[in-house]
Amino acid sequence: SSKVDFRNPENFYHDVNSVAGLLKQFFRDLPDPLLTREHYDEFIESARIEDPDVRRDALHAVINALPDPNYATLRALVL
Repeated sequence: SSKVDFRNPENFYHDVNSVAGLLKQFFRDLPDPLLTREHYDEFIESARIEDPDVRRDALHAVINALPDPNYATLRALVL
């Protein structure tokens, strides 16, 4: 896996669907979801907050509470 460079589209023949499929399969195969079951209710509650600033802060707090590997994976995915 370290030999595959997804930053260069020529490495996967410009086939975005294959890369997306591989990524989706990776997340399906995780033993615990990226946004963990433990924090599920907190995510839902935070997402339902009407005030955008308060919602942002609540989601930020829940994301910061994720285990380090989950946080790092989410950060890499978003960035």
